[in-house]
Amino acid sequence: EFMNEVTLIARLQHINLVQIIGCCIEADEKILVYEYLENLSLDFYLFGKTRRSKLNWKERFDITIGVARGLLYLHQDSRFRIIHRDLKVSKILLDKKYDPKDLGFWDGQDICKGRDPS
Repeated sequence: EFMNEVTLIARLQHINLVQIIGCCIEADEKILVYEYLENLSLDFYLFGKTRRSKLNWKERFDITIGVARGLLYLHQDSRFRIIHRDLKVSKILLDKKYDPKDLGFWDGQDICKGRDPS
C-alpha cells in the first residue's frame, strides 16, 4: 500500500508541488526523500521573529498565487483528482527564488501511519 501511494505521488508533476526523489523501506521504517528547498517553510517567514519582514507584499501575493495553482492542479487538473484537506503554511516550502512548493498531503505521517492522505 505504501509503495502504491508513493508511486501515485511521484507521478504528480507540477511546479508548485514538492517532488519526491525516492523512498526507502527497511523493516517497519519508511522514509520519503524530497527535493531540497533552501528557504524553509512559509510559516518561518510569516511568523518567525527574525525573518518576518523579509517578504514584501508582492512576494506574498506571488506565493499565494503559486499555492492556488498547486491546489488547482491537485483538485481539478491532475489525472488523479486529489482533494487537499490539510493546507497549512508550515507545509508550503519555498525554493531559492521563493517560489512556493506544497508539501501537501504526503508529508509522510499520513502515509506511514496507514491513513489515506487524500
